[in-house]
Amino acid sequence: MMRNLFVMLVFVFFAMGASGQEVSKMVQSRLNPILEVVEVNDDEKQALIAAIEKFQKNVRQIRKAGGDNMKAELKKNNTQYLDEIKEALGNERFTKWRQEVKKQNAAKRAQQ
Repeated sequence: MMRNLFVMLVFVFFAMGASGQEVSKMVQSRLNPILEVVEVNDDEKQALIAAIEKFQKNVRQIRKAGGDNMKAELKKNNTQYLDEIKEALGNERFTKWRQEVKKQNAAKRAQQ
């Protein structure tokens, strides 16, 4: 009886973990601000997730490699990331999202 209960609890734990979190918290922290400002369909959401994951993977690789031109490589990676986000959202929604980000950043700076 106890063994069956233990097996069931382990199964439930892993099942909840597998279905509960589709993307990492790091990806979610970049995805949520976009989703709060603009509406996206499932295909666009997957494209956004892929762009964010690629961006974060590249950042880790660039920082790990270091080097003299790390700053330039990070800037290039950021530009590529924004281009992919723009491609997924389209011009109008991308502009709306960027304006909201700028407004939020200005409000944060004003509070400091």
